[in-house]
Amino acid sequence: ALATPIASIVGIAETYKYKLLFKEARFLESFAKVNAIIFDKTGTLTFGTPKVVNLEIFDKFDRGLLAYFVRLNNHPISKGVFEYLNDDSIFALDDFRLIEQKGIQAKYDGNILLGGSAAFMQECGIKCEDSKDSYMSFYYAINDKLVARFSLEDKLKDNAREVIDYFKTNGFRVMLLSGDRKSVVCKVAENLGISEYYFEQSPKDKSDFIDLLHKDGYKNAFVGDGINDAIALNKSDIAISMWNGSDIAIQSSDIVLLDDKLDSLIRAHKLSLKTYSTIKQNITISIIYNLLTIPLACFGFIIPLFAALSMSFSSILVTLNSLKITKIKL
Repeated sequence: ALATPIASIVGIAETYKYKLLFKEARFLESFAKVNAIIFDKTGTLTFGTPKVVNLEIFDKFDRGLLAYFVRLNNHPISKGVFEYLNDDSIFALDDFRLIEQKGIQAKYDGNILLGGSAAFMQECGIKCEDSKDSYMSFYYAINDKLVARFSLEDKLKDNAREVIDYFKTNGFRVMLLSGDRKSVVCKVAENLGISEYYFEQSPKDKSDFIDLLHKDGYKNAFVGDGINDAIALNKSDIAISMWNGSDIAIQSSDIVLLDDKLDSLIRAHKLSLKTYSTIKQNITISIIYNLLTIPLACFGFIIPLFAALSMSFSSILVTLNSLKITKIKL
């Protein structure tokens, strides 16, 4: 009766010390059984705050109008463009629309404003060639004419390589899923030593990928922070999000890294392994203890007083063994 609960309680108490939020104690055990881990890119492996490093202007445009246009979108790329333009002008836009994973659209003074990826521009009938560099791109068009391209770069988080190496060393299948284009995702994967990566992934693609892992017999954890990760987080065996992620990602998660540090993921896994190991030890102790003492009691070798004391002693053994979790060095 005490073997699992007492270890879980001690394990949960330890997670709070390291700014980790396990929403239920059972997730400590579940995370210890995972053998595949999938990472989102933006905001998870990277800081999620891309900065403009280059601007190509193909035709003149109102910077204030563009700044207000992108300010209506909460995507990190739009935020990066707005920060670069640094203009607080206000305009009366009509029919603003967010096209998921592609771009944004609105009308102003009879003109159609479009912003987003090269693929989105091409879908809208605008002649646009995708760049071959490893930067994220934001294209801006007015009516049927491309007027500007912003190149943005997002830095990798501290200890990102250390985290990837830890899970690879521990026998995990490590994967990267991202909605960005191939050259951007490939660069991040190469820098982190991730050999299995997938690009231009929609929320449904990520969800379908989780289903494939389940069919192949993998217990998986998904680490993400955005609205686009919500479906995959819900389908994964263990869903992990950053504290600074979107509300829906946090709500969909089983584990939240409260300090928003990627290396806290290592501490979360080590605590899960130690807690799960302690649970198994507690059960073993209980079984062996009962196998030794019950036959003795049946044959009358144990008096009632000693039997009562021995029951308490077994509980003490389990409790002391569980407290060893507090001694683990992370």
